[in-house]
Amino acid sequence: PPPQLPIPKNSIFYFSVHSNLGRIDFITTLLPTENNSPDNLLCFAIPDSINIIQRRFSPRLNLRDNYQFFCSGRYKNGFTFRHALNDISEGGCSFTVTKSQLNSIRVGGVLENVNINLGEYGTIIVNLLVINVIKTYIEGLNAESDLRVSCMFQYKSNDIKNYMESIMIKLFVDNKIKRKTFYF
Repeated sequence: PPPQLPIPKNSIFYFSVHSNLGRIDFITTLLPTENNSPDNLLCFAIPDSINIIQRRFSPRLNLRDNYQFFCSGRYKNGFTFRHALNDISEGGCSFTVTKSQLNSIRVGGVLENVNINLGEYGTIIVNLLVINVIKTYIEGLNAESDLRVSCMFQYKSNDIKNYMESIMIKLFVDNKIKRKTFYF
């Protein structure tokens, strides 16, 4: 017999599905399952509605495993920082900080004159508007104190924005080429 889960029937579950195209939230209930089938540990009702919370205007490129890109600058309190980028799009980026570094970052705050270093693709200086700070659980890192900071780019001119768009196009093309590796 399958293991019994200590979850009451008809419990309400909140789901948040994250993808490169945005975030989708929905609520559903746990339904009773057949106890004699090991394949049916959990069964959920199909929700009446699904809410698209965030819709990205441009795709996001995950950088964590393939690139060594980073952002650097100076907090308003004078301390310098350098954070590895987790992902990037034309509209913004995210990076991971520890709880001790979070004292200088707050949602709605702006990190000014941040240098976004994209290696061979170039560098760009922008202001970063902090949109969200959430706990993250990345394997191999200290899950107790790591937080993901999501930021939106505040471009200083249209020329800088156009330059960033051209860099992103090169990154996406190169990323697609790298993923099309053939094995014989």
